[in-house]
Amino acid sequence: METITIQIPYFKPWVLVLILAWSLFWKGWALWRSARNDQRGWFIILLLVNTVGVLDIIYLLTWGRRRPVWGRRWW
Repeated sequence: METITIQIPYFKPWVLVLILAWSLFWKGWALWRSARNDQRGWFIILLLVNTVGVLDIIYLLTWGRRRPVWGRRWW
């Protein structure tokens, strides 16, 4: 029998830290925005699916815009 080996690519630690910081920034912003806009479905999808920020950026650019709040005073 021949054994099959899988080679896992080696990433330098600083690259992994950059990817993690990038992903956390966009995920945090998208989750905050979806919670503020009362979009429960998007919140759950964004929380469970990890796409290194791609889905989060798409959400923020399309459906995550702020909704105007009418009749609410900020002063």
